[in-house]
Amino acid sequence: MLEFCKTRWDAGHNSNVNQFLPIADYLRESQNEVSFYVMRPEGDLQVATARLVRYAQRRLRQLQSKESTAHFEYNDGRLVTEFTLEASRSETGRLTVETSCH
Repeated sequence: MLEFCKTRWDAGHNSNVNQFLPIADYLRESQNEVSFYVMRPEGDLQVATARLVRYAQRRLRQLQSKESTAHFEYNDGRLVTEFTLEASRSETGRLTVETSCH
């Protein structure tokens, strides 16, 4: 879902991430972690945990999973104005993918 939000963001449709973040925040169940579910071909369900990092105002600043880290910046109206998504570093320590759109 996060990758879908980034694809839509890059296409100029910012509302998806502004809808996704409150849902992720709600599903955290009083912790700063949320589960991501991915259904692969042939019914292979994969579950991953993502860590939520916040600003002092309690807004989500980062979503960190094993595969990627998303960063968010907000305007005064609480809408995301900057969204970057980076792939996690490989075993060699090199960053494999980075996309950004302001």
